[in-house]
Amino acid sequence: MVLCIHHVSCFISNLICQLAFEISILYFDFSILIYSFVSPLECRIDGIAASPLTCLKDHPRKGEKLTLSPSGTLAAITDSLGRILLLDTQALVVVRLWKGYRDASCLFMELLVNRDQPGSSSFYYEPTKSDYCLCLAIHAPRKGIVEVWQMRTGPRLLTIQCAKGSRLLQPSYRFGSSLGSPYVPLEAFLLNGDSGQLSVLNRFLN
Repeated sequence: MVLCIHHVSCFISNLICQLAFEISILYFDFSILIYSFVSPLECRIDGIAASPLTCLKDHPRKGEKLTLSPSGTLAAITDSLGRILLLDTQALVVVRLWKGYRDASCLFMELLVNRDQPGSSSFYYEPTKSDYCLCLAIHAPRKGIVEVWQMRTGPRLLTIQCAKGSRLLQPSYRFGSSLGSPYVPLEAFLLNGDSGQLSVLNRFLN
């Protein structure tokens, strides 16, 4: 009888040890999973502390540059494989992907598309914010072009040949924007690498 109790006690003790080991393994795996999505490190954006909540892991792809839309709901990310990902920052879903754009740079901009409104031909007509659409300008230096794509899944609206060494630029302030004044769209500029000429991309189509 004593021997049976001893065997039962040993069995229960071994079972508890095994369960403890399995739980520790599960906890370790869960900790790694949580760390992949919630990083304890903080970064600073424009002087404001922000904690990265999510990361996109896709080895060997490495993100290189990130550009946010004016509202912050979209992000264009260039990676080391020559791809550009359009990320919905609220749903955390990649909604569009471009391939074959190594060393590319991106800027969000606004183009006038609803030009057939009643009275739009009038001298006094001033386009409003609803007349513009959000676009993404992509500078592909290896192709020697700048492309403008309508967001989120719209067509390519514009393709511009550009010289080697050209760059996309964008001011942090919208010139001429003030309370009560006509709406000033988000503009992007192309600096010609040969002549040094500065052109407004928005006006190529408008």
